[in-house]
Amino acid sequence: MRREEETATEADRRAHAAAARALRAASEAARADYRVRRAAQRAAQRAVMLRGLEETLFGSRMPDPASLIVAAGWTRDSMNRFCLRCGTTLVPFEDRRGGCSACRGRALSYAALVRLGRYAPPLSQWVPAIKRRAWSRMADALGCELGAQVRDACTADLMELPQAVAFIPTHPLRRLLRGIDHSERLARSVALELGVPCVRALRARLALRQTGGGRGHRIERGGRFVATRAARGLRGKTVLLVDDVRTTGSTLAEAASLLRASGVCRVTAACAAATDPPGRHGERRAP
Repeated sequence: MRREEETATEADRRAHAAAARALRAASEAARADYRVRRAAQRAAQRAVMLRGLEETLFGSRMPDPASLIVAAGWTRDSMNRFCLRCGTTLVPFEDRRGGCSACRGRALSYAALVRLGRYAPPLSQWVPAIKRRAWSRMADALGCELGAQVRDACTADLMELPQAVAFIPTHPLRRLLRGIDHSERLARSVALELGVPCVRALRARLALRQTGGGRGHRIERGGRFVATRAARGLRGKTVLLVDDVRTTGSTLAEAASLLRASGVCRVTAACAAATDPPGRHGERRAP
């Protein structure tokens, strides 16, 4: 009888200990869940605050993109208006088999390139304002248009549908000073439109500004980017590389080569605007 009582007491003690452990585990799980929900709530509050600051500081001085696009009567270029290999504007009756006269016979690091339009008004006014004035709403609007342009090109079998989107990065110091990473903002809207992830596959080194530099200066510069750890997850995939403006193509070429060296199977490109080579349409070279 005494042994039976001791056995029952030991069983009760073990059951009590197990219940205490379960209670502690449940309490820890509840606290962890509360911390996660609290962190998400604080992040949402910070996002609302930052968005309010952005609208207060910048939004009141910049027009609504949708209204501006309608007022300007702007639409994105049709596919037969530019070279799908380099993005250069085609001249009437130009043979574009194997590329246009500006890129035919040249080896490019990316397989295809689509654009919204030529770097001329109004895009030559809107696109720089995204970077200089932190005009995030215009970046979102043009990013959606660029994503639709890429989707139309894929639907027409003019380029391969990407499995991820990467972008030409801005150095963190410049991003802090400007208040925006313009290419990333464009790329995230493009990725959202295409339904694929946007990956920070490249990191920018601090270098001299490209604005104001000649075409030769842009082509000679190199070593501006470094592949990130996230680039490893893109091995064997088709990646769309997004930039705001394609001037000489050297930036896109360097970034695309780096992505391919990291294991990316195929790189295509997209830009909001593309600059044509000097003299192609009768423009004078800048002094």
